[in-house]
Amino acid sequence: MKGQAKMKFQKKTGKNGWQPKFDGKSGELKAALYYTKEVFEAAQIPFFCLGEMARQMRDKEELRQLPAITVGILKKHLTQDTRKTLAMILKGSSLARSRADWEIGENLISFDYVPEPMKKHPVVPIKVKVLSVHHKHFDFPDTIFYDYTEYKMPNNFEKYFRMKGMVR
Repeated sequence: MKGQAKMKFQKKTGKNGWQPKFDGKSGELKAALYYTKEVFEAAQIPFFCLGEMARQMRDKEELRQLPAITVGILKKHLTQDTRKTLAMILKGSSLARSRADWEIGENLISFDYVPEPMKKHPVVPIKVKVLSVHHKHFDFPDTIFYDYTEYKMPNNFEKYFRMKGMVR
């Protein structure tokens, strides 16, 4: 994927385009997590829940006090075709719930979830790490059920969580 240009999109907002700051509430985080799952399933890109969010989900806790939804995808799954599909979804398909910016970069994909696009609800940031270095934690992922939905997690979660800062 060397030499791939970043795909970027910025929507213009009118004078009423101001969005309140996201404060990490559980209901908004869950809705953003479901949206993330819908987007990646539509693009046919498998993803993993990462970091503190993954720990809270594994321990069956309410999602809270998170600055963003954080997931990861393997670099091998981010082909030119899946990039284009993801860009189409984020640009304006029926799943698009964002009037904010999105970016598909080499190592990071970022976009926002807007709970109700016509109202002034906080935007929930979604960060997707593109994992370029092979880690055995992602070879055979665990499947967990969180709030009636299944998600993939790094396998041997305890070892992953201890070294999460080294996962790139």
